[in-house]
Amino acid sequence: MKGEDQILGLLAELLRKPDQTHETLAEMNNRLGNVENRLGNVENKLDTVAANQVAHQQTLHTLALNQHQRELEDIMGILDSVARMQRDTNRRLDRLEHPGDFA
Repeated sequence: MKGEDQILGLLAELLRKPDQTHETLAEMNNRLGNVENRLGNVENKLDTVAANQVAHQQTLHTLALNQHQRELEDIMGILDSVARMQRDTNRRLDRLEHPGDFA
């Protein structure tokens, strides 16, 4: 009887092994699914960071363009003022050189 009990015990253990293997595989599969989800979350965050970086670069580019535009407008204002002064000076010189033309 003792031998039969040992054989039955071994058979029961052999029958439990596939169940344990199946449970282990299911647990590993579950963990893999969790890892895939976390990896997906990381990829989404990286995509968001990349999109934000592009948006920031575009903003910086726009700010730089606006700054250059303001500088150009300031320069054009100065050039207009210089041109106006030059025209005034030329008129005065014309009046001094040709006073009869302006009588």
